[in-house]
Amino acid sequence: MQDFDIFPLSPSFKVHISRIQPPKRVSQATLLSIEEIWKEELLRTQGKLFNGKILCADHFDGKHLYGRFVEYKLYLAQVRDPTLIHELHLKPICVCGYTLAGNEILMGKRAEHVTDYPNYLELMPAGGIDPSALNEGHVDIIKQLKTELKEEAGIEEAMIHHILPSYLIVDTHSHAYEICAKILLDPAVPKKELSHDDEHTEVFWIKQDHLSTFVHQNRPLINPLSMQLLQLFLNK
Repeated sequence: MQDFDIFPLSPSFKVHISRIQPPKRVSQATLLSIEEIWKEELLRTQGKLFNGKILCADHFDGKHLYGRFVEYKLYLAQVRDPTLIHELHLKPICVCGYTLAGNEILMGKRAEHVTDYPNYLELMPAGGIDPSALNEGHVDIIKQLKTELKEEAGIEEAMIHHILPSYLIVDTHSHAYEICAKILLDPAVPKKELSHDDEHTEVFWIKQDHLSTFVHQNRPLINPLSMQLLQLFLNK
């Protein structure tokens, strides 16, 4: 059973980079496990993984979120071997969107090689936060969401009318912090041909009046966070 803690976001909400970042002490045995898992995953995905930096949470004080960047392979190792969470304590900070263009909602199907929820359907965009989103010690959430839309679906900034960060959702199972936004696009966007990145095999639109049927038919294939977002935004 998936459990989420949900916090409505105020306009003043920010994600700050922690000023004091003591090095994380990891045992030699854990370092060896991390490297072994990384090698296995590189083989499984045929080299499609990239060990970049991802933002992970230190703490949330009710108003602002604080975090630091770590190597992606540490988080991947924690996912593959959950016993490592006791030593690594990694809680990724991600962004996701409920994206509307007129009366159509943007969705995608995740590829088989991705770390979380392979082959599942999800609302788009959805992704981690990388250092390119930094702006004077805090994360530019809007910029990161624009980047994800471009990378995942080929949607240009000029097609975006409005982005409103609305909720911080904490997944109590994966320990991920999700900054969730309502995104409004030009109503003409669904008429354009969409591209997709290699983390998705398909990107498509669902009309709002067909959504309940779509969810009923595909519920086991929709990732839990997207189901939670649908409930939040459709009930507003």
